[in-house]
Amino acid sequence: MAELRLIPVSAFRATPIQQQKNALGSGHPGSLVEISGSATAYEGSIMYAVIRTGGKQYRVAPGDVLKIEKVAHENGAVEFGEVLAVSGDAGSFEQSLEGAKVTGTVVGEGRGEKILVFKFKRKKQYKRMQGHRQSFTEVKINEVLVGGKSFKA
Repeated sequence: MAELRLIPVSAFRATPIQQQKNALGSGHPGSLVEISGSATAYEGSIMYAVIRTGGKQYRVAPGDVLKIEKVAHENGAVEFGEVLAVSGDAGSFEQSLEGAKVTGTVVGEGRGEKILVFKFKRKKQYKRMQGHRQSFTEVKINEVLVGGKSFKA
């Protein structure tokens, strides 16, 4: 059996270039910033929500841009009513998700890269090739509403 050992966070030291990048931050809400030598924390808001759309679940925060399955929209506005979880503070989740929703604007629409489906049976002279391109909608998350509180980008 393999033995599991816990390694303290202080054992992981960043190189001077990584420390400089961490100290400056990349400007992205999820970029890491070094705090007190060895520990790291997320820069900016740590608020996020988990939504379900197109049969998949996505972790979103205000300001994020993501590609989802093609969805109908009105004048470029999209609203996601199926919110599974919302976290406003580090390590805590909202208890009541009544009326929780996530709103966003459509940035663009398109089709993904072609996927080739190739069927083959040896010695039977059977070959079939078919292509598929999945349609998507690119959405920028503007706001997360939950329990009367509003989190904006």
